[in-house]
Amino acid sequence: MLDLHNNSFIGPIPISISHLVNLSYLDLSNNDLEGTVPSCLWSLTVMKLSHNSFSSFRKPSKVLDQAEMRVLGLDSNSFHGPFPHWICKLSSLQLLDLSNNSFSGSIPSCLRNVTNFLQVLIMGKNNFSGTLPDVFVNAVYLNTLEVSRNRLEGKLPKSLINCSAMEFLNVESNNFKDKFPYWLGFIVKCPHPPIKPITWAIISPPCLDWVSKFKSH
Repeated sequence: MLDLHNNSFIGPIPISISHLVNLSYLDLSNNDLEGTVPSCLWSLTVMKLSHNSFSSFRKPSKVLDQAEMRVLGLDSNSFHGPFPHWICKLSSLQLLDLSNNSFSGSIPSCLRNVTNFLQVLIMGKNNFSGTLPDVFVNAVYLNTLEVSRNRLEGKLPKSLINCSAMEFLNVESNNFKDKFPYWLGFIVKCPHPPIKPITWAIISPPCLDWVSKFKSH
């Protein structure tokens, strides 16, 4: 384990980090790091790089089919360009956070390859466009899906009905156009009221009562 988060480290990640051959957990979040993420890090189990200024990835040098990464936190950086398709090779992922970057283009259908164990998928505050792909057939452990503040359109994928563990679904500030998705009432649970008022989120009809009361205060 190497945990350096919440400091003021600057500059790029040194290539010499590849010498830590037994490293499985790396947390560099909340620093002032920048540059390219080294390819040697994709073999980790947990990698948290959020709240830095990373802008690109070194292309993985190894085949990722056997990778065992479970947590990948890349939120709040300076990444841009299309969705990094190599992420679709990380079939053991439980948490993926790409939010608050400048990713653009469509969300690829290969994302279905990482949904078997995925519990949290956060991709809000980017520039993703097109439809939200119908990739959630096997996402039975997914409890959080957050794709707010993008440029997504069309209808919500019906495969979301397979997400029996879903507790939080936020698609606000996009361009979805459809009838109110009452079918989501069969999957979205109502755990606790949110700490802050929500501008707009897809929630199950039984939850509407406490949301409206919360907004009225």
